[in-house]
Amino acid sequence: MQARAAAARPARPPGHRRRAHATTTRSTTTTTTTTLLPPPPPPPASSSAGTQQPPTLRQLYPFEPSAPPLLAGTLPGAVADGGGANDANQGAADEKDDPHHRFYFEVRGNPLGLPALVLHGGPGAGSYPSHARFFDPARYCVVLLDQRGCGRSGPLGALRANDAPALLRDAERLRAHLGAPAWACVLGGSWGAALGLEYAVRHPESVRALVLRAVCTMRPREEIGWLYRGGAGALLRPEAWRAFLAHVGMAPEGVAAGVEDPLPAYYERLLSDDLATRDAAVS
Repeated sequence: MQARAAAARPARPPGHRRRAHATTTRSTTTTTTTTLLPPPPPPPASSSAGTQQPPTLRQLYPFEPSAPPLLAGTLPGAVADGGGANDANQGAADEKDDPHHRFYFEVRGNPLGLPALVLHGGPGAGSYPSHARFFDPARYCVVLLDQRGCGRSGPLGALRANDAPALLRDAERLRAHLGAPAWACVLGGSWGAALGLEYAVRHPESVRALVLRAVCTMRPREEIGWLYRGGAGALLRPEAWRAFLAHVGMAPEGVAAGVEDPLPAYYERLLSDDLATRDAAVS
């Protein structure tokens, strides 16, 4: 009887039960998706109105330059004990105070955040409060340093005992003074990029990350030569380049051939005891 009942039922096509199950699954999925996800918003009236610009640095990290720093002060410059004035690898315990220099620093952002050091350009430019804007103030404790002879460091413009190894000793003294085991990030721009690279080479244990912008490594031919010995001036502003050389009695042909160099001539004038000579060279 079971065989006759089975034969009496109409035959079902192969896979019928599978298709019914799949149909049910699709229906359930569609319902769930519609419930969870709202319909997409209507398209903008015009393509220009719908274009989204990336956020600016000011929008990402709001910053008020007039706000006072968390901490500000000066420290005596560091000189290597035992006469090693150019040894940047001297430790803090081997250093003594430099009688010729005091350097200014200030701290901004989160006092409990990751310590970050900013190395400004120039040499000689000095730091600005807005340099802290490169970092998230909620995450970083940003330290701005005016290098020797720059900004609010004193004496302003002093060149004695002022070279890259001395600046690196100051950065190490500042790190130790603030109690930072290492800088989570060192940011350097232009001349500060060259100084940051040297810092990482001389003190790898003190620099965990580098961010370099407006990169300049101070190479005599590729960068200094490009700026002052005929690259940028000769190609971009030839009339200004000729005037620059004429002030020190030189011609483009001699400088391009490597016979003459305007930098030593300007250096001598900028350090002259005569104010008019200095001002003319600056102009």
